[in-house]
Amino acid sequence: MKSKLFGFGAKSALYLMAICGALFTSCYEKEEIDADPIAPAAYYVIGSVSNGSNGQSMNATVTVDGAAVTLTNGAFIKKVDYKEAGYVVAATADGFYPVTRTVYCIAVAEGQTSTAVADIRLFDATSQVTPPTGVQTPTEAQIQAVQAAVVESFVPEVGAEATVGTSTTLINDDGTMTITTPIALKAASVDPVNVTYSYYEGFDLATDITTRAVTFQQQFLANASAYLNRVYPLVKKTATTTLTGGGLSITGYILTYTINLDDLIFNIDGINYGAIVSYMTNVKVAPTVDSHDSHDSHDSHDSHDGHGGSSNAGGGAGTAE
Repeated sequence: MKSKLFGFGAKSALYLMAICGALFTSCYEKEEIDADPIAPAAYYVIGSVSNGSNGQSMNATVTVDGAAVTLTNGAFIKKVDYKEAGYVVAATADGFYPVTRTVYCIAVAEGQTSTAVADIRLFDATSQVTPPTGVQTPTEAQIQAVQAAVVESFVPEVGAEATVGTSTTLINDDGTMTITTPIALKAASVDPVNVTYSYYEGFDLATDITTRAVTFQQQFLANASAYLNRVYPLVKKTATTTLTGGGLSITGYILTYTINLDDLIFNIDGINYGAIVSYMTNVKVAPTVDSHDSHDSHDSHDSHDGHGGSSNAGGGAGTAE
């Protein structure tokens, strides 16, 4: 969302201010208003590497678009510039099959944070992997049927400085689901404000597997884990980001999870077993500001109202470097 001034775009506003400089200057001097800039949008690729056989964190060589990143206890973070084409994450280790995955950040407005989640599992030559006989995007009716279970799996958590509001969900045309949750800070504060919140790696079952045999269930989960290259079950992680509001009081933020759902079928001992699985791909953090802040007392400051509070579908987990 771009800043607006009297209904003009940012560039038009600057041009207008150049023409009417004397008028605007006298207005600002009279009311002594501090118009701090909004920080630019921030983008990150964040993830971890684990052993596909036992789920344990492991050392590996990881690159993001060819640039090496450092692992700390199997986890990594890389600040990136926004690219619609996404980012190629590659992981290699001696004795393991290499993995290459493309992950995507959602484009966000200035002052917001977007992060792509890359949860990578590496398998060695002894791993038994059965490819799926079918992979489908669930229908809207199927997603609606599992919506409550998915929301229950991906519960947002925040730091002691904030409280979690009521989440809303949206089923998108591409078969993904967005879970949007308003977060309120216990004490409003002028930016910058550091906040802590949760995101998830791994995957979960949104439906029961179409068998009651425990052996087949374990085989299904192992095959799904290998195919998705994600750990089972979900692993909750925490991240931090810095919220900015252009000098306005920040009252909270909007936390938006993007959840993918796949309908997988595996043939185990001649029988097809299927289930819908769910996993997180993006998290987005958008600050909300006090619309009654004294900085907005003058019409010329309506430009600040365009920042924060966005509940658009998409993701990005903000993380501090």
